[in-house]
Amino acid sequence: MKKLRLKKKNCAIALLIIFFIIFELINPIKIIAINKLTSLGYSRETSKKIISLGLKNKVASNNYSKFIDLNINDNSFNKLNYDTYKDINYNEKIDMSIVNSLISKEYSSSEIALILQHGNTSDINLFLNQDKHSDIKEYLNYDYAKLSNLERYIEYKSKNGTSYEETVTMVNLNLDKEFYTDYNEITEFSYTMLVNKYNKLSNNFVPKDLVSFSKEYCHGTCPMDNKTVVDAFEKMAEALLEEEKLHVYVNSAYRSYSEQEELYNRLTKLYGANYDVARAGFSEHQTGLVVDLASGSSEKFKDSKEEKWLKENAHKYGFIFRYDSSKVKITGYNEPWHFRYVGDIATDIYNSKLTFDEYYAKFLDK
Repeated sequence: MKKLRLKKKNCAIALLIIFFIIFELINPIKIIAINKLTSLGYSRETSKKIISLGLKNKVASNNYSKFIDLNINDNSFNKLNYDTYKDINYNEKIDMSIVNSLISKEYSSSEIALILQHGNTSDINLFLNQDKHSDIKEYLNYDYAKLSNLERYIEYKSKNGTSYEETVTMVNLNLDKEFYTDYNEITEFSYTMLVNKYNKLSNNFVPKDLVSFSKEYCHGTCPMDNKTVVDAFEKMAEALLEEEKLHVYVNSAYRSYSEQEELYNRLTKLYGANYDVARAGFSEHQTGLVVDLASGSSEKFKDSKEEKWLKENAHKYGFIFRYDSSKVKITGYNEPWHFRYVGDIATDIYNSKLTFDEYYAKFLDK
């Protein structure tokens, strides 16, 4: 009899479990709740998690949150922080313990989104060691801002009284540091590569497809450049001749690392250490993408008819006027004869009235 009662009891428990499983599967209230959440855009898995956390009513009364959908299954997801989570406009998975730490520092959802967008995990962990920055949005509101540069932004703005936008641009260009210090080394050829006093080419860097300019555009020995650059220059020179009956010549183009080194040593010895000539590796001439030009109508290129036409038209052929006298603080040079090939973006740069350095920092340095 005892065994029979135990068997009946076990059967009853089993039936009860089966009943609850079936009820859970066909529970009309839960099905309606899941359908409501999926209609907002949440997956069924996320919808079930929302219900299990007791957030059904809160979530159902708000718009879909991609951030919630992606991160709700993280072990550090804290339902008490839901009101901040739902407004974070960041569409990637993230370690929620980092987000919780930012919330504990009283950063808003919009500030957190900017922090996540502009820093990697390492940057953010270092950032968490700092006190709260009340004006962080002012710095990070620019697409090209970098969380890793935040303390430098603050220091630069404090010293120079610049706008937030100018501060971010100048620091991203390393202009808060001395020329030739803390530089990046470039090894890959690109028509949009930035070489300046903070971006150095290796001593064995040689651009691809080097060819000589046609003799009609040279005085004496013809220099070399990348073939695309040579072809574009000759089209531009032909247009100048056809439209204005003016001639332009290539004084200098590609120079190897060793040639630039020899030039630097010779000119600084002749004119002194402060003479403004690029050190080897830091010269755009090594890219094979530049031309130093001479006028056919004047002894000086500056203020010549050729200079005027080229400043207004070079962008149509992929070239930009590289070193404007009003932007020496940024570029480090004042060379009215120096034009740089950048290809299709030349017109954008021309219209922006930015130096290539500024344009690179804002649009190309990702």
